[in-house]
Amino acid sequence: MSTIVATIPMFLTGALAVEITQDRDFGPAALGIAVGAFFATVGAVSIHLGRVVDRIGAILSLRFGVAGCALATLGLATTTTGWYSLVMWLVLAGSTSALIQPATNRLLINRVQPARMGIAFGIKQAAPPAASLLAGLSVPLVAIALSWRWAYAMAGTFGIVVLLSIGRRPSSRQHGATDEATSSSLGNRGTLLAMASGFGLSIAAQSSLLTFYVDAAVSAGDSQQRAGVMLATASAAAVLTRLLAGGSVDRFRLDPFRVSSALLALGTSGLLLMATSIPSVMRAGVVISLIGAWGFPGVFWLALVRAHPTQPGRITGIMAPAALGGVVGPPLFGTIVEAAGYGTAWGFAALWAALASAAMRFGGRRGQAVSASTD
Repeated sequence: MSTIVATIPMFLTGALAVEITQDRDFGPAALGIAVGAFFATVGAVSIHLGRVVDRIGAILSLRFGVAGCALATLGLATTTTGWYSLVMWLVLAGSTSALIQPATNRLLINRVQPARMGIAFGIKQAAPPAASLLAGLSVPLVAIALSWRWAYAMAGTFGIVVLLSIGRRPSSRQHGATDEATSSSLGNRGTLLAMASGFGLSIAAQSSLLTFYVDAAVSAGDSQQRAGVMLATASAAAVLTRLLAGGSVDRFRLDPFRVSSALLALGTSGLLLMATSIPSVMRAGVVISLIGAWGFPGVFWLALVRAHPTQPGRITGIMAPAALGGVVGPPLFGTIVEAAGYGTAWGFAALWAALASAAMRFGGRRGQAVSASTD
């Protein structure tokens, strides 16, 4: 629930793009920059806040993070008068959501048995696509019926409920800390760089898709209501994929980085379908894209936290530069749309996903080689 609160301001901004841009009078490039500001803030502060989480603990970090994100979402609902105020609230949401990711990772590594870590991370990482699902449903159910501001207001109220439900500080036992077999497999800077690069490229592709799908579908001739429902459907498929991927890694002892690479390759094919600008093909494309380009993070974070069980906050923070993908992706995508159209822009997004797949594959092999040489 905390992870949903952390991500829903950004997803709502993408899902409500048509309503917001028409009401506030700015275009795709400006919308991309606004979403990029969210990711820029995450990238700027995560490496520091990851260390803070390791010092003050998961529960207190969650309280601060959820409170800040709820405030930002309510601010988006009540005081967004133009592009600058939209960016201001998304920056606040990004800075506080940067606490929630390492806090939830630390909570899981402390409280979950290693044999069930895959499904645990699958459930936890199902939250972002669940937030996207809710954002997609908000278009026909709330934004069109009432106003885009009501969608933000409901999400902010949900954040307050989650804040009030966060329990007491857990015990300090660490199930994952005893797993020394994997503690050094990613202790190489080259491996971490490859992983961060791949993760950043994937964020560039998926954030562009989530930000612009509704607007692109409407531009291609689809209805806004149907586009919102398809975004919700694709997000539900991504939720299921994250759960199945996490459970499969536990059950069949699969290499999580190979799974990540394969899913990103699948996402690449879906983004190429998006480039056709045919509404019926785009509907299939958005589902395939989100299954692939958004189905892998659960097993990705599982592998990283297993490799660094005593410092889950810090390793989460080390991946913070990957947020640059979200900083560069949507603004660049929006600029390409204005210059050359959506078809070309989706082609670039497919290229980013393909490069991300290759980087994950390379990083996984490099990590195994480093681990073998250490052994």
